[in-house]
Amino acid sequence: MVTINKVYTKNGDLGQTYLANGQMIEKSSARIELLALLDSLMLEVGYANFLISTEAKIEQKVSSHLLMLLNRLFDQGAVIALTSKSEELLPTELEINIIENWIDQLNQELPPLKNFLLPQGNALLSQLHRCRVQSRILEQKLWSFNIKEPLELVFLKFFNRISDYFFVAARYIGQELSLPEVIWQTGQRLN
Repeated sequence: MVTINKVYTKNGDLGQTYLANGQMIEKSSARIELLALLDSLMLEVGYANFLISTEAKIEQKVSSHLLMLLNRLFDQGAVIALTSKSEELLPTELEINIIENWIDQLNQELPPLKNFLLPQGNALLSQLHRCRVQSRILEQKLWSFNIKEPLELVFLKFFNRISDYFFVAARYIGQELSLPEVIWQTGQRLN
């Protein structure tokens, strides 16, 4: 258990900070950028989960998924901050399969997707799409980071899969709320 008695340390006032393993690192480093992007993703997921709690019509399946994902995302921050292999914190292939099963279960209840959709509907659906986009941005940065400092493939797959989950969760909740899906109209000119 971590005990934090003092939130400010003043160590970062000169542009450096400490990683979880005690290593001092520049705040401008790629690793710190990854941690900031992950923190931003966790904020987006937490807000999506809050918005779900305000909708009485929605089954809590997606909310329970988001809470589990939030905990695992926090673990992945520890993986990034520790700089060494943290096997007990890394996602597993089983967890990738679990996320795929969540996607398949939600998708089973949806009409087949035959077109690209515009990300809209209401605040909750837009928030789930923000989660999708934020996880894509983080995944792209992780792949760039992977070129210099190799990461475990399952770690990278985890972020790819959760962005797929957010897309399907948005469609599922849209259907639960009887919100129409808006199809992308190719080449539609402004008038």
